[in-house]
Amino acid sequence: MSVACRYPALLATLFTLCASAPALASHIAAGTYYVATNGSDSNPGTLAQPWKTLQKAATSAGPGVTVQVRGGVYNERVNIKASGSATAGYFVLQNYPGETPVLDGSNLTAPASTTGLVTLTDTSYVKVMGFELRNYSTSKSSATPAGILIEGAGTYIEIRNNYVHHISTEVKSSAGNAFGIAVYGSKAPASINHLTLDGNHLTNLKTGSSESMVVNGNVENFVISHNRVHDNNNIGIDAIGYEGTSPNPSYDRARNGIISDNLVYNISSKGNPAYGNDMSADGIYVDGGSNITIERNTVHHVDIGIEAASEHKGKLTDYITIRNNLIYQNNTVGMYYSTNNQFSNNIVVASRQGRFLSAASRPTTSPLAMNNNVYFSPLGLAQGTWQWKGADYKGLSAFSKASGNDGQSQFVDPLFVDAAKGNFALSPNSPAKGKGASF
Repeated sequence: MSVACRYPALLATLFTLCASAPALASHIAAGTYYVATNGSDSNPGTLAQPWKTLQKAATSAGPGVTVQVRGGVYNERVNIKASGSATAGYFVLQNYPGETPVLDGSNLTAPASTTGLVTLTDTSYVKVMGFELRNYSTSKSSATPAGILIEGAGTYIEIRNNYVHHISTEVKSSAGNAFGIAVYGSKAPASINHLTLDGNHLTNLKTGSSESMVVNGNVENFVISHNRVHDNNNIGIDAIGYEGTSPNPSYDRARNGIISDNLVYNISSKGNPAYGNDMSADGIYVDGGSNITIERNTVHHVDIGIEAASEHKGKLTDYITIRNNLIYQNNTVGMYYSTNNQFSNNIVVASRQGRFLSAASRPTTSPLAMNNNVYFSPLGLAQGTWQWKGADYKGLSAFSKASGNDGQSQFVDPLFVDAAKGNFALSPNSPAKGKGASF
């Protein structure tokens, strides 16, 4: 006898439960699958019969799945919510070896929110590698386009070797925003952690009031390394806190990270509609972050070389170590609203302005410890300026006496091999050789 005849009430209850329950996601088996412009999403995703869209791959994927995308242009946004796992392996979305897949936003309209050509939401154990992402823009202040957006919470996320360019806001005011790569830790206490942004190339970005590459909010244990960021109209690399990105203020700071071995250049906000003629774009910026090491980066021809600051009243950037960087031909470097930071083992070559340090706003008891640096300006020592707790000091010795810093630092030509041609290796007789301290 059927259940319908014997237990009609029970059947009605079961039907109601089944009808209201969400459908279970069906993941494909671990292995390697393929996407190509001449494929079909009804195909099995093999090399001979590939899928057509990256979204099909992202929707189907799960732990242990690698999707290789053939070269060609894909006019789509990709939303990744699938995760890998520690036991079964990563979900990997990458280029087919030797080919470059292009995600092109030319024919896409950015919606009234922040969206990426690739967006990862609440994902873990995911790698995205080897894509070109381009031509995603908006003229509306309600829309914020990004090349790659990571949001929510998740762990072990790797974004490697992607080329992101011509992502832009065309809004002619400070209300316009866009990103090259943006990471927003927007949950709490769960964070975005064990994040790697490595080997990416970000250029020709019009980001308005926003940044080329940023980690913001509840983001911890991150590595930003070996990226090339240049020719953009606002900040190159930024680690941000206190903006309300996390729903819990106790977790609302990018923290416990490393920013290393990046090349950042030709970054200026001059002409950016959000700033007019104000030249205030940093190469590398920590705005409200904590416990971050900035090392072995090269930063040149930007408005502000490296800045540690906080734009939020009563809240400090702290425990920032800036060491072993090459910083040259920038307007200035800065420390504001800061405490317990370190600037050591750097070579700083000033521009014609001759300013090596700005540390002017809201001095704290111990904003910065500085030592074992090499400073140089073609203007000469007498024209070099260090700003400390609101006062300007001419010459390294005057600054050292007033601040208690840079006692073992030098003002001397570092004798690069050929700075005019971009060769900043130290010549054999460089006075900067062996002058740094060990950490």
